Amino acid sequence: MGIKYEHLSPPSPDVDYIPFQIEYRSQDHRKQLQSQNVWIPVKISGAVPNTPPRAAFMPSFILEIDQFILTPLTTASLDAEDDETPKNKLIFKISKPPPSGYITHLDDQTKPIASFTWQDLHEMKIAYQPPNTTHLERRNYEVDFQAIDGHFLTSPPIMVHFSIRTAETNAPRVFWNMGLNLLEGQSRPITWDVFQIVDNDNLHAVRLVTVDGLHHGRLTVKGSKAFIFTVQDIRDGAVRYHHDDSDTTKDYIVFRIFDGKHSIRHKFPINILPKDDSPPFLVNNVGFEAAEGGAIAIERDMLMASDLDSSDDHILYNITSPPKAGELVKRYSAESPGVPVESFLQRDLFRGLIYYRHFGGEIFQDTFDFVLSDSHEPPNYSERHTVVVHISSVKDLLPREASGARRHISVKENEIGRITRQHLHFTDPESPASQLVYTVSTPRSSATSPGRQDAGKLIFLDTSNLLEKDPSISSLSSFTQSPSGT
Repeated sequence: MGIKYEHLSPPSPDVDYIPFQIEYRSQDHRKQLQSQNVWIPVKISGAVPNTPPRAAFMPSFILEIDQFILTPLTTASLDAEDDETPKNKLIFKISKPPPSGYITHLDDQTKPIASFTWQDLHEMKIAYQPPNTTHLERRNYEVDFQAIDGHFLTSPPIMVHFSIRTAETNAPRVFWNMGLNLLEGQSRPITWDVFQIVDNDNLHAVRLVTVDGLHHGRLTVKGSKAFIFTVQDIRDGAVRYHHDDSDTTKDYIVFRIFDGKHSIRHKFPINILPKDDSPPFLVNNVGFEAAEGGAIAIERDMLMASDLDSSDDHILYNITSPPKAGELVKRYSAESPGVPVESFLQRDLFRGLIYYRHFGGEIFQDTFDFVLSDSHEPPNYSERHTVVVHISSVKDLLPREASGARRHISVKENEIGRITRQHLHFTDPESPASQLVYTVSTPRSSATSPGRQDAGKLIFLDTSNLLEKDPSISSLSSFTQSPSGT
């Protein structure tokens, strides 16, 4: 296959992995029937063995939980580190889940999860949902996690103590947190239906302070920009989140909730539904090579686009300037000639149906221009892009006689005559003149005596001074057009 692995970043662990995606496609229409991801291990001699992840030093490994209340799991309670893998690439596996309740992701709080990323943990998207049963005493659970690095090594179990307080605490608590869903560029109030806070003794004194988040929007209270508000403001619908209309799908707010005596931190997730207002953009545009007179399938590593707001499969390539030396065709099988197209979907390109076919002329570079559009109505159009096609020549033209060549030479009897380009000269547009080879296909004969075979012979002269006959010089059966003596 000619594929080689090159080690680029020493020092490194003694093992690396090459990821492959193997696709099985139909031979007739190139439709993908099955795919599988494979990681091929690479042993690096002389490198340091990879070390497994380990528990970080700073976390407390204790999570304080209020009864019934969904509580985020943060890096203050659980964290790991690894010498070779960056933290944001670590994966946590829940090797021993809590006996009651479940660990969930805030994107869907109704389902338990079995693993999560360090990045989600850092962004406070992982939480523990306690059981809905009442208890009068504090409950303690031992929950085990294991960190997995980029080389698939697993850490020893990392134990975190889950301590569930009874509901008799006087600290404010988040009773209900459904997050906020809104359209890109929209503003929407944070209402009591999606975010509820309870406090046993002093709810009217509870304040919420924005301490983190709001990367893609801002908060207003009663129409004015604010970072602190009360529970009554939430009940009145006076707290509003305004999205900044950027092409983002996630945001969040971290609140510090306090009543003058007790304080907690809580993350409020925000999901932004994209508005289809941006055009597709090009990801891959690699000039490819086709054989003269041949056809080549355009693959995704040659040409590919993406869209932030809609499906990539329905991106349309609109050909604004077609190729001059060939054409774009849609072929459902390798044997069919295909149908010329003026536009095509990226879905067809991914299925291997779009081909560039060269007409066979002596043009060895071709281009075509296109504009991308999405499935929105009216469509969003990209800027114009150009694809360059390099044509590898095929030597399919015959040499032609150059103008002015006489193809005739006069030689006196018993003398040697030199054949020059004035007598014999051919050209070829695909080969240098010095590489043209003349092959004697018919024996030399006399024009006046056709039956006589010994009418002379072709010889090679390696010096211009030797013009005398030498019977020992062998006869040529072929010679080149290089500027040496013939």
